[in-house]
Amino acid sequence: MAARRALGAVLRRLREAHPDAPSQERVGEWADLHRNYVGSAERGERNVAFEALTRWLAALGVTWAEFGAAVDLALATAASIPAPQS
Repeated sequence: MAARRALGAVLRRLREAHPDAPSQERVGEWADLHRNYVGSAERGERNVAFEALTRWLAALGVTWAEFGAAVDLALATAASIPAPQS
């Protein structure tokens, strides 16, 4: 569960850091993903498929190296990532 929350937090930070600061819906359009998929992934509620993650990163212009470094950092500090509210 902590890993999914860390992944979601990274995806949200990457989206918000993008120069256009796109909405979840816009990222979904760019990556050919449903906006609900984007939202639930960012909340750590789902495992993100490799193919979807590949399209997501490409849509945001993020390399796998950048993504991996961000996930490593997020996992190292996973205790500081709040659990999603029910």
